[in-house]
Amino acid sequence: QQQQQHQQHRKPSKDSLSSTEGPGGAGDACTSAVWDVRRYPLGQSHITHMVQVLTEWREPNPIRGVVLSRFVVHIPEELQLKFVRCFFADTEASPPPAAESGDGAQQASPPTLMLEDVPLPTETLPRDRFPLVELLDRKLLWLVTHFVRDLDL
Repeated sequence: QQQQQHQQHRKPSKDSLSSTEGPGGAGDACTSAVWDVRRYPLGQSHITHMVQVLTEWREPNPIRGVVLSRFVVHIPEELQLKFVRCFFADTEASPPPAAESGDGAQQASPPTLMLEDVPLPTETLPRDRFPLVELLDRKLLWLVTHFVRDLDL
């Protein structure tokens, strides 16, 4: 049982990144990665690292999605907001250097955030799977207030 508890609190590894290839195969420009961390309870250091990766990644094929299921501790409000901003297009940000050069490149759209199998933002969450007690237990309430339009508590 101790080994099982230890495994539940391991940090997400590169194994949590999966990639999908576009129709052209491995060299296709449509290759994208999904950061699936739903099996890990996330803490402040995890979210800090995720924000850093999502905001500073300069590769041509960025992470297209993040899948999560729970947090282990309260995340400071400033970090919450930084994390939330990673999943919305920033209309006030200056364009990346490629877009400024006039070569037709466009700024990539933000990655999709998923709470388990539910893409966010969403109108509602399935109440049978995400009742208030479950949201509180998984420390998800702060997250869903940003991404769920009709939050029935």
